[in-house]
Amino acid sequence: MFFVIYSLYYSEYTYKHIFFNYLCLIYSSNYSEYTIFGLFRIYSVYLFCFLFYNEFMKIMISSCLLGINTRYNGKIKPMNPLLKKFLNNIIIPFCPEQFGCLKTPRTKATLLSNSKSIVDGNGSVIDDNGKDVSSDFLKGAQTSLELINNIKPNLIILKEDSPSCGLCFTNINWQKKRGMGITAYLIKNNTNIKCISF
Repeated sequence: MFFVIYSLYYSEYTYKHIFFNYLCLIYSSNYSEYTIFGLFRIYSVYLFCFLFYNEFMKIMISSCLLGINTRYNGKIKPMNPLLKKFLNNIIIPFCPEQFGCLKTPRTKATLLSNSKSIVDGNGSVIDDNGKDVSSDFLKGAQTSLELINNIKPNLIILKEDSPSCGLCFTNINWQKKRGMGITAYLIKNNTNIKCISF
């Protein structure tokens, strides 16, 4: 609901924008796709895209950049002011790590190798406790890719430095290094959709 109010304040939204953003906020919630509510959130988003796909530019954005509480430490950061110019479009927030059933807050994680190796099964992701969370990150990345392929956004805006969404820089062995996060890697190698990062 916060995101819907925020959208009304910063842009001239029609009822379709409001309803769609509400559905996408539901989609980014941590519900299993195997529950009744989980199925509703998935197919309601797909239905709305099918009905109104040609009326607005669709932009998928990492949820945390919009001030939605999906960051690993549970702390909300204000929306990046550079994103305001995009808000007259249909905004679709998504969080790969929540799609991978990782809760918020969650233990910080790092890649132990580049994303290609991890996707190919030759690397791993561990959290701050040493637990292997590779399967969670991969599930979240694959779910994000499935959503992208169904919605077919015009643009994707990703959170830089993230082990999931980093486009130019990510976290490898607890250090900021040049490279892509797992979700960014799958998007760039499986779609032709333009991606930028903040």
